[in-house]
Amino acid sequence: EEHGHSGNADSPWKWVIDPIDGTSNFVRGVPVWATLIALVHDVEGPVLGVVSAPALHQRWWAARGLGAFANGREIKVSDVATIAEAQISVTFNAGWEKIGGTANLIALQQRAYRARGYGDFWQHMLVAQGSVDIAIDAIGLAPYDNAAVQAIVEIAGGRHSDRLGIRDYTQNSAISSNGRLHDEVITSLKI
Repeated sequence: EEHGHSGNADSPWKWVIDPIDGTSNFVRGVPVWATLIALVHDVEGPVLGVVSAPALHQRWWAARGLGAFANGREIKVSDVATIAEAQISVTFNAGWEKIGGTANLIALQQRAYRARGYGDFWQHMLVAQGSVDIAIDAIGLAPYDNAAVQAIVEIAGGRHSDRLGIRDYTQNSAISSNGRLHDEVITSLKI
């Protein structure tokens, strides 16, 4: 991956691109990888997102004021109201252990109806389309991991933040939810 900026540095608008999210999956032949593209405004944050997963034959996109879509059909998050009814997807890594969050993460998964590990962009898109209710990502993310998925999840009616509840795509962690469960998830993960 390459990092850098081009264009007018003073513009309030910027494109944030991850050419291959799920790089290790791509390298090993696992079809869960995608290209992520977001348009971000300095004040509003991500306002447009595209996630294209060609190996899965899936594409999600959303734009503020226009809606959120998956392969041409409008999507929205679930209306599940309790953790006990929720399907949760977690990407665990050593970052959770370093911050002392492993026990809380495991306890939250045990309270859920079902816990899985779909990983990377995919778990967040499953939240956006209402198939999963909570997605908790690894710690150590970059802005290009978060911007597009934040736009799509939020426009589909959900919430996206870091592990502390901060709505900022530049943070190093990511939690997506259907919105109804978000505050409880953040509280459950606090150390």
